[in-house]
Amino acid sequence: MTLLDEFPADGFIGSYLRYARRLTDAPDVYHVGCALAALSAAFAPRVAFEGAGGKPGLLNLWIGLVGPSRKTTAIDLLRPVLVDGPIAWTDVDRKSTERTFARFADQPRGIVLADDWAAVCKRIAQPAWEGGCSLLCSLFDGETMRRVTCGPKGEEAQVVETRVDRPRLTSLTGFRGGHKLPPSLESLTRRMLWLYGEPKRYRAASPFDDSRGADRLFAHLALLRRQSFDLRVQIARPVWKVWSRFSRTNCPMIPLHPLYSRLPGLLLRAAALDVLGRVGLVADPRLPVCVQADDVDRMIRVLGPAAVRGLQIAFGEAGE
Repeated sequence: MTLLDEFPADGFIGSYLRYARRLTDAPDVYHVGCALAALSAAFAPRVAFEGAGGKPGLLNLWIGLVGPSRKTTAIDLLRPVLVDGPIAWTDVDRKSTERTFARFADQPRGIVLADDWAAVCKRIAQPAWEGGCSLLCSLFDGETMRRVTCGPKGEEAQVVETRVDRPRLTSLTGFRGGHKLPPSLESLTRRMLWLYGEPKRYRAASPFDDSRGADRLFAHLALLRRQSFDLRVQIARPVWKVWSRFSRTNCPMIPLHPLYSRLPGLLLRAAALDVLGRVGLVADPRLPVCVQADDVDRMIRVLGPAAVRGLQIAFGEAGE
């Protein structure tokens, strides 16, 4: 089966996949990743998600596209579809943890697009970023953070408190890989859903500019977001058997390695977002949207191999 078979056109992912693959020969898995990022930005700040044991969970994803080419092209196609524009996390903001903290205190929800993860890593490996990786991990984990700073000494010195209140950030980035990450970034890298792909349909240029298709997807996403305030997601009981099996690395494509400890949870979030993108328009807000075992099985089948390969390359454990 192809990804077109796995994602029907009546869902957001399927609709986005059919739009994007007409405009570029980027791998289809990249377009699925971009669609998931759009759904994460729309739903993660607003939808109540019941995780393991009925505990509140998070839906936000940080997605990395890994491969030799077409990553930036795929990310650029998503821009006109987003209902809210991306958060500008500029080089100025990346100069220090203090600047980044202030940026996301001002914008704790939304999507960050970073074309080159290697450039981001280079920035946050600087001495000014010592301990800053924990800040990014806390942003992913949705933890409310508080930072207190003092002004210059003197009579007018003031104590200033800055808070990042319940962040629900989504991130989408591209990474060629090919080198080892510094140990300080390992915990953050494990939190990201890396998707590896290679172009298979080569052509010199896009055949046309599908602005109407982008407008339709924009309207679709806007309607999903508008209805998201009334939605809540539950995980059907059989899902935990699927999730547990994957977590115990019984699936033959997953080696027994702590590198993959967070991957099952990320694929579970992806499955929940896919379900929301398919049923959000017709869901009865009085009833929870239910993620079934088949939904998780499909996401493992569709994205599992690309996610494993992408994670290996992101950690420098496998070449392209």
